Amino acid sequence: MSVYLWRDVQRKRKRKAQKRKKKKETVKEVQEKEYETIGSKAEGAYEVLITNAAGQDITGIAVKSADKTEWPGNMIPSGKTFKKDQTVRLYYTPEKDSNTAVASDKAVKPSFDVNLTLADGKTYQLSGFPFEDMEEVSVKIADDVAFLEYTSKTSKEQVSTKEQELGLKAQREQEAAARAAAEKAAADTQAAADAQAAAEAQAAAAAENQAATNAQAAEPQYQESYTEPDYSQTYEEPYTEPAPAPEQSTESCLGGAEQSTEGCLGGAEQSTEGCLGGV
Repeated sequence: MSVYLWRDVQRKRKRKAQKRKKKKETVKEVQEKEYETIGSKAEGAYEVLITNAAGQDITGIAVKSADKTEWPGNMIPSGKTFKKDQTVRLYYTPEKDSNTAVASDKAVKPSFDVNLTLADGKTYQLSGFPFEDMEEVSVKIADDVAFLEYTSKTSKEQVSTKEQELGLKAQREQEAAARAAAEKAAADTQAAADAQAAAEAQAAAAAENQAATNAQAAEPQYQESYTEPDYSQTYEEPYTEPAPAPEQSTESCLGGAEQSTEGCLGGAEQSTEGCLGGV
């Protein structure tokens, strides 16, 4: 092959490579414009294409660092949903005060958890969401767990987190059962203590009542009797014979002089000598 022919072949290959690169860039730009976004693109933000393969719409997505306990607000704007089988571009910027934030020290590997809320109201948790190890990921639900399927950027292998999520679910259930058992044991202990206290209080009250009864029995009993008078008997006033009237003298009347035998005080005829002391 001549030098001129070889140069011509190289020029053609170069032009084809440039066309492919330009086409790829154009396709990428079109794809970026086609995908809806959740979250905001910012410096230090993670970016991943996420496909909803959960079987129904997703109404809520919340992301937090693994060391936090409280979930932040919903990343999906109000009035919108992450449709079934839809692919969106997710941006997540870690909190600056989080100890799992993106750091220059690569030995510190950040860990994040994702909480999903589905259209039926159920919630699922994705533990250890690997933002740094994937570019595209599908979210699926099976056996009552949500899990991820993606191609690892590190190993280039297909990864599924289903077994990991099943193990974590079993662990959470065991911890919940242990907490419930501990709470029940504490409640039973408290109930037994309350019952014992109530029994002791009842026994003390009974003893106090018995002591009062015994003290009352020891005191002398004074019983007053009262007989209702019988008013059925009649009462008769004793009879006293009146004293005899004094006899009057025929010779005088109330200390007067002589009266006639005819009487005094209205007698028929009186002597000239008078009555009632007359002369």
